[in-house]
Amino acid sequence: HIIHRLIEMDLVVTTLYNTTTVTCNVPETDDGSIDWAIIPAKNAQAYVDAIKAQYRKDYLYELLNTGWGVYFEYSDGTNLELENSLCTVDSALLQDSITVDELDILCRQLNTAINNARFSTIHATSVNPVDVTEVIRNASFDTGDASGWDVEGLNSAYNLGYQGASYYNGGAYLSQFIEGWLPTAAGTGLGDGAIKQTIYGLPAGNYILSADINASSDNNTTYGVSLFAQDGSTTSGTSVSTYPEQPQHVEVSFTLDGTSSELTIGVMLENATANWVAADNFQLIYLGNGNDALLGDANLDGTVNISDVTCLI
Repeated sequence: HIIHRLIEMDLVVTTLYNTTTVTCNVPETDDGSIDWAIIPAKNAQAYVDAIKAQYRKDYLYELLNTGWGVYFEYSDGTNLELENSLCTVDSALLQDSITVDELDILCRQLNTAINNARFSTIHATSVNPVDVTEVIRNASFDTGDASGWDVEGLNSAYNLGYQGASYYNGGAYLSQFIEGWLPTAAGTGLGDGAIKQTIYGLPAGNYILSADINASSDNNTTYGVSLFAQDGSTTSGTSVSTYPEQPQHVEVSFTLDGTSSELTIGVMLENATANWVAADNFQLIYLGNGNDALLGDANLDGTVNISDVTCLI
């Protein structure tokens, strides 16, 4: 028999034999419900693949709505790359036999085409940086879930995923956020893992990623937690350590050289002693691709004066 719980676009599948008791950690939902099923083991993989495919189709429908909006707003209906990608996805979604891998490729291709169109009209500089946070899916978890984000590792966490509580510390705050948490009684930290998502189609240039983060332990000094941005084999990060329930605003500056088509962002844990890591309010600022883009009106500590930021929306 198999019982599964749905976590965003993927499944955690546990195979059980000769038992009638199941214990699992359930991420918080609006109605406290959990999707589950008991099915013959021989049908398990086909069932899992069907659920994964449906999640990706739902995301592609979301991307279609976003893509057509970008098509008319940023390209005046003349961007052939985006138009062709939108039409390809439209046709593919009518196919019952399309695989999870094929859907993943379509997600990447359409994301890339959308962001290429967005950035084709942006002329950012260090003097005139542009807020491009809209390329981050569910950046502040306003959807009431953790859709768009992947959790890697952190398997020992009691709470893992979306959390609806609120904590404030000056200008930094958590209010609807993503987390990994272990009770103090567990006597250990969260160890290795990441809360992350991958963005496609960003142009070469200089960027600042920021977020409000809690990285705390009730027993000792916290280490091993950082806000990170990874472009191919290059990773930039800023470490963070906080007191419980006192999030801090964290920033990391990085440069994309254009050799990779993917940027992975989020919170990295490496042998982390923290028993609670939470993140909210991700923001991405584009400073153009000039040699001075990280100078000028960008402050020496990597922050940007909000009065100097032009919003993309």
